[in-house]
Amino acid sequence: MIKFFSKIRYKLMETGKTGRYFKYAIGEILLVVIGILIALQINNWNESRKDRQIETKALVALQLEFTESLNRINLLMKTKKNHENQARQYAQIISNDSLSIAEKVAVDAPGVNRRILAVNNSALKSLMNTGDFSKIKNDSLKTALNIWFNSIDMYLINEAQYEDVTIKRSNFLEDKFYQSIVNSGDYRTQSWPGNFYPNNLTDKNTALEAKFINSIEFYNINAQIVQRLYIQLMSLTKLEKENIEILKLINKELGTDMAGLPNYLVEYEPKEEGEMV
Repeated sequence: MIKFFSKIRYKLMETGKTGRYFKYAIGEILLVVIGILIALQINNWNESRKDRQIETKALVALQLEFTESLNRINLLMKTKKNHENQARQYAQIISNDSLSIAEKVAVDAPGVNRRILAVNNSALKSLMNTGDFSKIKNDSLKTALNIWFNSIDMYLINEAQYEDVTIKRSNFLEDKFYQSIVNSGDYRTQSWPGNFYPNNLTDKNTALEAKFINSIEFYNINAQIVQRLYIQLMSLTKLEKENIEILKLINKELGTDMAGLPNYLVEYEPKEEGEMV
């Protein structure tokens, strides 16, 4: 092909047809430019196709990851709501002047909830670390994914603050009660045989509890537990809403329906600020 065009140029130059030669040269340049543009277009198309394949693969991984995280958030919220309700009721009991000390002591204090938020963000972190995050076309989705990490960090701060209050209550009670001791057991089994109170220490502990059950210090510690649990639930509710919005954006990009997602995701409609729930 190149030899063919070269022969034409030489022939035009030999015959002295300069005008036709320049027209031909310009045409040849245009053909080369068009060829380059077509090659660039094909290359861009190939790169775009590869980017879309990477994006689709990433979105599928994110959909699975955020569906799982939504399930974990939902389960944790149920646990926290139950514990907050127990802690609230206990605070009301120990502050109720119409109840006798014996009645207050008879009510067991709610246990400490040690469940933590354990969401898996490995797909999202990998997407950001490899630089493929930029291949996501939906700007709203990218913004939501960036905000997600900040919301997770905020919840973990609230979680740590709740832990601090529960440790404060444990430290308060540690010096107020006789401690139980371990039962006898077979050391070879590597299992804990349980605890017990020797010599009727349970009765003594009941008498000791009566001395501080009405104290302002004990009430305030329990009140702080209620506050911290409420703040955790506020933060979890925010995480749940953001998680749902992320899943909806991912779903839209993949062009899939909501059939495979939990019912509370399909039916969820965020409330406007100040709207009654």
